[in-house]
Amino acid sequence: MKRLFFAVTLKENKKLNELYETCKLHFNNETSIKWVNINQLHITLVFIGEVDDNIAKSIVCECNHILSEISVSILNLDCYLVFYHRRVPRVVGIKFEPNNFLVMLKSNIENMLKKYDILIEQRPFVPHITFGRVKHTNNVQIFEQYETKLLEKNVFHADKLILFQSTLTPQGSIYNVLWEFKF
Repeated sequence: MKRLFFAVTLKENKKLNELYETCKLHFNNETSIKWVNINQLHITLVFIGEVDDNIAKSIVCECNHILSEISVSILNLDCYLVFYHRRVPRVVGIKFEPNNFLVMLKSNIENMLKKYDILIEQRPFVPHITFGRVKHTNNVQIFEQYETKLLEKNVFHADKLILFQSTLTPQGSIYNVLWEFKF
């Protein structure tokens, strides 16, 4: 069995690194945040989950078909982001404005996955990069302050569409590239 997901990575960008470091600095005293490795930052398009090895191989074989009619790969930064679960912060990062590039890519991937009876997540798509995952906190206000910080609008360029295999370990996820396409 393989745990899979599709993601978009961004071209090397000093601004992205600055945003990541600013986030870490803001939450400097929050020791309960597990920071994502800066080299693993990505926008998850579709989480597939656990699939049989044969289905994983079939998905890899079909990947090139999902790229038809997709050209523009520009992403506009929207705001700082905190995801909550029952009013408790769980994820910190940055959010991007939804655009046709991401929506078409996601739709093409989901359509391709239907033939494998893979359940597609029904929550609204929020294009974002996770900087850290919050284990617990006693200071919800610091997360509310982060969300309201003004963020200078920036343009980022997609670098690659990647099908990752994710292996969970106590130290964090390990990602292996099964397929990639450079934009």
